[in-house]
Amino acid sequence: MPMHRRDVLRLMLLMGVSGISLGVAGCGKDESGKPRAIKLGRDVCEHCTMLISDPAYAAQLWDPVRGQQHLFDDIGCATMYAAENGIPDGPETRVWVASSERPGEWLDARAAFFRTDARSPMGYNYAAMGGAGAQRIDFTTMRTQAIERGLCRAPGAERMQRG
Repeated sequence: MPMHRRDVLRLMLLMGVSGISLGVAGCGKDESGKPRAIKLGRDVCEHCTMLISDPAYAAQLWDPVRGQQHLFDDIGCATMYAAENGIPDGPETRVWVASSERPGEWLDARAAFFRTDARSPMGYNYAAMGGAGAQRIDFTTMRTQAIERGLCRAPGAERMQRG
Protein backbone atom coordinates (compact mmCIF):
# COMPACT_ATOMS: atom_id res chain seq x y z
CA MET A 1 0.00 0.00 0.00
CA PRO A 2 1.68 3.23 -1.09
CA MET A 3 2.07 6.08 1.41
CA HIS A 4 0.45 9.36 0.60
CA ARG A 5 2.31 12.63 0.96
CA ARG A 6 0.22 13.49 4.03
CA ASP A 7 1.21 10.19 5.72
CA VAL A 8 4.88 10.82 5.00
CA LEU A 9 4.64 14.31 6.52
CA ARG A 10 2.92 12.91 9.64
CA LEU A 11 5.62 10.29 10.00
CA MET A 12 8.37 12.91 9.62
CA LEU A 13 6.66 15.15 12.18
CA LEU A 14 6.30 12.26 14.63
CA MET A 15 9.96 11.31 14.21
CA GLY A 16 11.01 14.93 14.69
CA VAL A 17 8.99 15.33 17.89
CA SER A 18 10.37 12.05 19.22
CA GLY A 19 13.91 13.18 18.46
CA ILE A 20 13.32 16.50 20.21
CA SER A 21 11.87 14.72 23.24
CA LEU A 22 14.91 12.47 23.49
CA GLY A 23 17.21 15.44 23.09
CA VAL A 24 15.46 17.39 25.83
CA ALA A 25 15.52 14.37 28.14
CA GLY A 26 19.26 14.14 27.56
CA CYS A 27 19.71 17.80 28.55
CA GLY A 28 18.51 17.26 32.11
CA LYS A 29 20.69 16.87 35.17
CA ASP A 30 24.16 15.47 34.66
CA GLU A 31 24.02 12.10 36.41
CA SER A 32 27.61 11.13 35.63
CA GLY A 33 29.37 12.69 38.60
CA LYS A 34 32.57 12.87 36.55
CA PRO A 35 34.64 15.93 35.64
CA ARG A 36 33.76 17.46 32.30
CA ALA A 37 35.79 19.46 29.83
CA ILE A 38 35.90 23.16 30.59
CA LYS A 39 35.61 25.67 27.77
CA LEU A 40 38.31 28.17 28.66
CA GLY A 41 37.28 31.76 28.13
CA ARG A 42 33.63 30.69 27.81
CA ASP A 43 32.65 28.83 30.98
CA VAL A 44 32.01 31.02 34.03
CA CYS A 45 32.97 30.40 37.65
CA GLU A 46 29.73 29.78 39.51
CA HIS A 47 31.00 31.56 42.60
CA CYS A 48 32.73 34.75 41.49
CA THR A 49 31.20 34.83 37.95
CA MET A 50 34.57 35.40 36.26
CA LEU A 51 35.47 33.55 33.07
CA ILE A 52 37.53 30.42 33.64
CA SER A 53 40.72 31.23 31.78
CA ASP A 54 43.59 29.38 33.46
CA PRO A 55 43.34 25.58 33.26
CA ALA A 56 45.98 25.07 35.96
CA TYR A 57 43.65 26.32 38.70
CA ALA A 58 40.18 25.21 37.57
CA ALA A 59 37.97 23.12 39.84
CA GLN A 60 34.68 21.28 39.62
CA LEU A 61 32.17 20.16 42.19
CA TRP A 62 29.41 17.55 41.85
CA ASP A 63 26.43 18.40 44.06
CA PRO A 64 24.65 15.08 44.74
CA VAL A 65 21.60 16.72 46.31
CA ARG A 66 20.79 18.83 43.26
CA GLY A 67 22.42 16.49 40.76
CA GLN A 68 24.45 19.33 39.26
CA GLN A 69 28.00 19.96 38.17
CA HIS A 70 29.52 23.32 39.16
CA LEU A 71 32.60 24.91 37.56
CA PHE A 72 35.12 27.24 39.21
CA ASP A 73 38.19 29.25 38.26
CA ASP A 74 39.92 28.60 41.61
CA ILE A 75 39.67 25.82 44.22
CA GLY A 76 39.07 28.58 46.77
CA CYS A 77 35.90 29.57 44.92
CA ALA A 78 34.76 25.93 44.97
CA THR A 79 35.21 25.64 48.74
CA MET A 80 33.46 28.98 49.38
CA TYR A 81 30.58 28.03 47.06
CA ALA A 82 30.08 24.70 48.83
CA ALA A 83 30.13 26.37 52.26
CA GLU A 84 27.76 29.19 51.27
CA ASN A 85 25.29 26.90 49.49
CA GLY A 86 25.03 24.10 52.05
CA ILE A 87 26.53 21.46 49.80
CA PRO A 88 27.21 18.39 51.97
CA ASP A 89 30.82 17.75 52.95
CA GLY A 90 31.07 14.03 52.40
CA PRO A 91 32.22 11.42 49.92
CA GLU A 92 28.99 11.76 47.91
CA THR A 93 30.03 15.31 47.02
CA ARG A 94 32.74 14.96 44.41
CA VAL A 95 35.39 17.67 44.06
CA TRP A 96 37.98 17.75 41.31
CA VAL A 97 40.84 20.13 40.78
CA ALA A 98 43.09 20.61 37.78
CA SER A 99 46.58 19.18 38.18
CA SER A 100 49.16 21.93 38.08
CA GLU A 101 51.76 19.26 37.21
CA ARG A 102 49.93 17.57 34.34
CA PRO A 103 47.77 19.93 32.25
CA GLY A 104 44.42 18.47 31.28
CA GLU A 105 44.36 15.97 34.15
CA TRP A 106 41.75 16.15 36.91
CA LEU A 107 42.64 15.09 40.43
CA ASP A 108 40.30 14.04 43.21
CA ALA A 109 40.67 17.17 45.35
CA ARG A 110 40.25 15.23 48.60
CA ALA A 111 43.30 13.10 47.73
CA ALA A 112 45.38 15.96 46.28
CA PHE A 113 47.92 18.15 48.00
CA PHE A 114 48.12 21.89 47.43
CA ARG A 115 51.12 24.13 46.97
CA THR A 116 50.65 27.30 48.96
CA ASP A 117 52.98 29.52 46.91
CA ALA A 118 51.03 29.66 43.64
CA ARG A 119 49.37 32.73 42.06
CA SER A 120 45.81 31.58 41.43
CA PRO A 121 43.10 33.65 39.69
CA MET A 122 41.20 34.70 42.82
CA GLY A 123 44.18 34.98 45.15
CA TYR A 124 43.66 31.86 47.22
CA ASN A 125 47.01 30.79 45.75
CA TYR A 126 46.65 27.02 45.86
CA ALA A 127 47.90 24.74 43.07
CA ALA A 128 46.99 21.05 43.11
CA MET A 129 49.65 18.35 43.08
CA GLY A 130 49.43 14.58 43.12
CA GLY A 131 51.57 14.03 46.21
CA ALA A 132 52.81 15.52 49.47
CA GLY A 133 55.91 17.69 49.64
CA ALA A 134 57.41 20.94 50.89
CA GLN A 135 54.92 23.81 51.12
CA ARG A 136 52.02 21.45 50.39
CA ILE A 137 48.91 20.99 52.47
CA ASP A 138 46.07 18.49 52.29
CA PHE A 139 42.50 19.18 51.14
CA THR A 140 41.03 19.61 54.63
CA THR A 141 43.66 22.17 55.62
CA MET A 142 43.29 24.02 52.30
CA ARG A 143 39.49 24.13 52.62
CA THR A 144 39.66 25.43 56.20
CA GLN A 145 42.16 28.14 55.25
CA ALA A 146 40.19 29.19 52.16
CA ILE A 147 36.96 29.57 54.12
CA GLU A 148 38.73 31.47 56.90
CA ARG A 149 40.25 33.86 54.34
CA GLY A 150 36.94 34.36 52.59
CA LEU A 151 38.69 36.35 49.87
CA CYS A 152 36.00 35.94 47.30
CA ARG A 153 32.34 36.35 48.06
CA ALA A 154 29.70 35.61 45.48
CA PRO A 155 27.98 38.71 44.11
CA GLY A 156 25.28 39.65 46.61
CA ALA A 157 26.67 37.45 49.40
CA GLU A 158 26.92 40.39 51.82
CA ARG A 159 23.29 41.29 51.17
CA MET A 160 22.20 37.71 51.91
CA GLN A 161 24.20 37.65 55.17
CA ARG A 162 22.81 40.97 56.38
CA GLY A 163 19.30 39.80 55.96
